[in-house]
Amino acid sequence: MYKFYFLTLRNKVFPLDGNKVFCKFGITHQSDVLRRFDPSVDDGYYKSEKYLEWDIKCDFSMFFDTKEEALAVEQRWL
Repeated sequence: MYKFYFLTLRNKVFPLDGNKVFCKFGITHQSDVLRRFDPSVDDGYYKSEKYLEWDIKCDFSMFFDTKEEALAVEQRWL
């Protein structure tokens, strides 16, 4: 099972003016999307500490039975 997700990110160290946020979307095999960005979770994704300085909010996600279905939705967003 895969999820397509849409996130808003706010930098805790260098906040943007006003209500501006960074947005990110993609797919993951995690049932909890935020685990995708947790460096302590060994899930096969690129490990990075860079997300520790971000406040990440999952705005929405959608389940798909196959990776191909999730990738097709991701491609529509691109």
